[in-house]
Amino acid sequence: LWLDFRVPYPFDIVVPKKVIRSYQFLSRYIMELQHTNKLLVNAWRVSTQSKLFQWVTSRAGNWFARSSALRNAKVQLVDALLYCTMVDGIQPEYRQFLDSIDSISEVNQLVSQHTERMNRILTSCLLLNPMFVKIVTRMLKHCRQYSLFMFSSVSTVENAATTHNGDQNRAAVL
Repeated sequence: LWLDFRVPYPFDIVVPKKVIRSYQFLSRYIMELQHTNKLLVNAWRVSTQSKLFQWVTSRAGNWFARSSALRNAKVQLVDALLYCTMVDGIQPEYRQFLDSIDSISEVNQLVSQHTERMNRILTSCLLLNPMFVKIVTRMLKHCRQYSLFMFSSVSTVENAATTHNGDQNRAAVL
């Protein structure tokens, strides 16, 4: 999935199509990391604020503790990937690019510097390594599936707890 963007005439000389594709790929990767991180955090928030937290810890605390440890590991991994991408990959190259702009006198130098910096950013983030991209994509997919599983588990357990409490209330009335 690509968002197509056409650069108007004078700027298309400075920002070629290859650089736009690099920006799209990088921003898509960052947004995917952030989205997965939010899903994992929201799954934890929903599960601890619901009746699931009290109900499960009293009946199946071991399962819930292992699930929490798994979620923590997933969040730490996604946070580490996001941190390495932003701080170790993008920031240094961006600063160097801004510093080098003052010494550039021709458009061709600017284009080559820009293209070179984007390639360095993608290389330092390991996004030019197809095996890494495949593994990270698969890992993020599993994290999203885990989050959706936690959301569905919360609703299932809350429905079961509500039904169980409703049965107890009906029995007390009878």
